[in-house]
Amino acid sequence: MNLIEALNTDKPINNLLKIAEQSFLSGKQKEEILSDFDRFCDSLENESKIDIVLEAMDVIDGWCTPDKDFTEYTTPYIYA
Repeated sequence: MNLIEALNTDKPINNLLKIAEQSFLSGKQKEEILSDFDRFCDSLENESKIDIVLEAMDVIDGWCTPDKDFTEYTTPYIYA
């Protein structure tokens, strides 16, 4: 699932956060993930969809729900 598909589901924030977590587990830093989401947000024209992405970004950043910051309890695994 990509960001566009996630945004168009019945639970867009949950699906956007799953993508963010998968990206983190793949080795991306939180700042890179936020940058990806920011670029995606800039490409949108629908104000309500922009608000959804911004809300997901608040969660990713830890501003909205610091107790649910997945980067605090999730460690990317590298398999050799």
